[in-house]
Amino acid sequence: MPMKALGRHANGRQHDRQLTVVFLLLTLWLSGGRMSASGGAGTGTVPAASLNNITYSNSVVKTKYGPLRGIVFRAAPVVVEGFLGVPYASPPIGSLRYMPPVTPSTWKYTRLVDRFAPVCPQKLPKLDGTDPGVVSGLPLDRLKQLRRLVPTLVNQSEDCLYLNLYVPHADDTSHRPDHLKPSIVYIHGESYEWNSGNHYDGFLKTGAKGSAQGNFGLMDLVAGLHWLRENLVAFGGDPAKITLMGHGTGAALANILAVSPVAGDLIHRVVLLSGSALSPWAIQRDPLSVKRKVAQQTSCAGDVVNEDLAPCLRTKSLAELMNISLSSPR
Repeated sequence: MPMKALGRHANGRQHDRQLTVVFLLLTLWLSGGRMSASGGAGTGTVPAASLNNITYSNSVVKTKYGPLRGIVFRAAPVVVEGFLGVPYASPPIGSLRYMPPVTPSTWKYTRLVDRFAPVCPQKLPKLDGTDPGVVSGLPLDRLKQLRRLVPTLVNQSEDCLYLNLYVPHADDTSHRPDHLKPSIVYIHGESYEWNSGNHYDGFLKTGAKGSAQGNFGLMDLVAGLHWLRENLVAFGGDPAKITLMGHGTGAALANILAVSPVAGDLIHRVVLLSGSALSPWAIQRDPLSVKRKVAQQTSCAGDVVNEDLAPCLRTKSLAELMNISLSSPR
């Protein structure tokens, strides 16, 4: 299953941590990807079950955190159950902004998961010609793709740690231990700063010199993988057979997670498309320079090298954070 790509915007939570999860049967993978794209037309505001060939599921899946009821996609010759906007961590707001992800709250009654959750706060590329640097030299098909994608990213919120799951429609054998299915977790590309896994589904270093604090987007991905390890069996999936698949910046994230001691045992296989941790754009070589610029533009005075910037940034409004202007690293 692809999970909504976890990431935090450089000015807040990295762009979007929604993950898409699709059970690894080729027909379901293709259908799941196509359906997640069409189902996102409402940018999280319209129940997917109101669309054609989609109905509410009659079954309830009992996860560790509470029961879920999804929707059924019928796209001949396959039938797929979708669980859209499932929380895998607590909302990273208030005191949890610029903090590692926290376990989600539990719920008692059946939760209807029939629509995409909001995407994380992000600055979208200007495609109207007012920023020539964005569109110059782009192939026409690429520009058309971006113009289709950008309008679906307007429903934004800091409460954005959710995943989308697409699974084969339940049958008599789907939850037997000897019939558990492998799955794909997909991390989208485009940028570290924008996009969302809803359609397929650079991190700010706030800590002191020598600290890894700031890689919250990676921590979000690990939290999503832990959620799957705990709950995949309830959906008929095998938690020991998770393939992490990433494209572009998503491939760099997948590569970093694959070699990380905190995530390596959560992943069975990795597929990297058009990127890796060795790509020249994959890692910020001078994170303190970015931290310094953020401190200056938010009036967060102090010792940029040795002090943590996060406590000051938590006092700032989302608008202030989104107005920070940073140039892309070379």
